[in-house]
Parts: sequence; structure tokens; C-alpha cells
Amino acid sequence: MITYGIYILSYYILVAAGEVINGVIRSMYMNARVGVKTAKQISMISGLLICLVITFLYLPFFIGSSESELIRIGIGLSAFMLAFDVSLGRFVLKNKWGAIFNEFNIVKGNLLFLGLIIMALIPWLAYKLHRVL
Repeated sequence: MITYGIYILSYYILVAAGEVINGVIRSMYMNARVGVKTAKQISMISGLLICLVITFLYLPFFIGSSESELIRIGIGLSAFMLAFDVSLGRFVLKNKWGAIFNEFNIVKGNLLFLGLIIMALIPWLAYKLHRVL
């Protein structure tokens, strides 16, 4: 049971690292070329694809899991990423709370909240994709 928890934690950390690299690439190369708003929208798609690939590679550790367990793992991933994003924004990047919460505002075209919802389904989607391939 402890080993399974370590696999899940390492999975969450690896996804977070992939998302950080995705964000750095977005900031360094895409923001100036397509604008911040468009870059964030494109980056959400690439971030979800990174998450899907990492999840696909981690599937052997989750294969015994039921579909509901995979969704619980995904919800845990979304919660982890929410806490990670807020902590990174506030304590590392020193953003104000308003700027952090604005990133989740769908009305302003920010898709981070939508990305977290989709991310919750990624383990289940990866499992379904694995069965097709």
C-alpha cells in the first residue's frame, strides 16, 4: 500500500515538473510570438498532452485500478496541481492573490480551471486509450 502511494506521489510530482517546463517554454518563446492569452490557451493543450503521456507511461502501476479509482487518482492530481499552482504563484513568483485567482477565471479567457477539470479525467482517458492501442 505504501509503495502504491509512492507511485502516485511520484506521478503527481512528475506531472507538476512537466507542467512547469511547459509554462517556462510558454513564457520564454510563445508569449511574445502569439500574445500571453493565446499562449496560455495553447499551453493548456500542450500541458494536458504532457499529462496524458506521463499518465500513459504510469499505467502499469495503475492497471489493477478500477475506473472509479482512476478518476479518484485524477481528482487527486487536479487537487495537487491546484495547490501546486497556487503555491508556486504566491510563494515563488510572489504574485498577488487577485492575479492568482484571475488565472482560473474562464470569463476572462483563462482556461486553467477547465484544464484542471479535464486533468481529473486524464488517468481514465489514458486507460481507455491503452485499451484501444
